[in-house]
Amino acid sequence: MSIQYAHLQQDRSRYREHVRSQSREGVTSHEKEKPSHITSHAQDRGKIRKRLTCIAPLDPYSHPAGLVSVVTGLISPEMVNAHDAVDKGNG
Repeated sequence: MSIQYAHLQQDRSRYREHVRSQSREGVTSHEKEKPSHITSHAQDRGKIRKRLTCIAPLDPYSHPAGLVSVVTGLISPEMVNAHDAVDKGNG
């Protein structure tokens, strides 16, 4: 029996014991499957959906004149020039 195989067998037996102990304690699901986590994740997805739908991505005429952060939705002032960033950074 190789050392790697022995370690694999040991890991497998530890995992089985872990699963058995959880069953004895009444734990039958992962923490992320609890209703509180599911509700929290659903709320997070709703917030992201709301944030991302404030600007229609396929309607360029509805876009604001400045740059828009896709993360925060903040709109930059007119003085921000992304196309001049390299020149201003080197100057």
